[in-house]
Amino acid sequence: MAIPVLQEYAVGQVSAPGLTCDVDVSGLTISAGDLLIGILVTDGTTETHTSPDSDSWTAIQKDITDGTNMTASTWWKTASGSEGTLTFGCGSSEEMIAWVLRITGHNSSAPVDSNSASSSGDDQTPVCPTMTTQYNNELLLRIFGADDADGDNGDQWSDTARTTTHIISDQNTDTDVSGAFGTQEMASAGSVSTETYTMAAVEEWASFTIGIREPSAGWANIAKVSGVAVADFAKVNNVAVASIAKVNGVAV
Repeated sequence: MAIPVLQEYAVGQVSAPGLTCDVDVSGLTISAGDLLIGILVTDGTTETHTSPDSDSWTAIQKDITDGTNMTASTWWKTASGSEGTLTFGCGSSEEMIAWVLRITGHNSSAPVDSNSASSSGDDQTPVCPTMTTQYNNELLLRIFGADDADGDNGDQWSDTARTTTHIISDQNTDTDVSGAFGTQEMASAGSVSTETYTMAAVEEWASFTIGIREPSAGWANIAKVSGVAVADFAKVNNVAVASIAKVNGVAV
């Protein structure tokens, strides 16, 4: 099996206070069955966030706040393939940034590791928390959101050499909210260390470490010997044994 792949993403933002934030994903190559990850970062304390469609999105970590100036949430959804504009919501009128990530090669029934974690703080270095991955071949999403524009600081992740090159998106709404995300590949299940981002200045922040699972092996993959399907072993000169065991077309 293989580690899931972050294929692409789209960003939306609201620079003046509002109740909703639209992300246009029509430019993404979304197919039915793809995994979508939604991220919302807003100004304001202990805000109540809503996903575009509460019936089809599942919260991962929701309404995480530093306690004073910002709130962040994450969700996942199995794509229908017909997504256009996705609208995230906030309980109060605030500045916002939202991302939608498209991932493939994931577990279709339970794509997110239940050990995924969140953290928060008030300093210059948001820390994406440690977690213990439960499965081999997980794709880790390292995400944070921050008050003001100081989280938009380029590739300032602490780990540039551990296991993978980070895919970076750093965004801000000019004044009041910002954030970034990166990825990390974990081939073996076990404890994952923290990951730190250095902002341009001290700000309030909330962060996430989310594990995306690889597909289940499934019976089709289990029923193989040395990579060859068991059904293929039951052939002579590429003719099924069941067909050979006939006389004049009648099973023996």
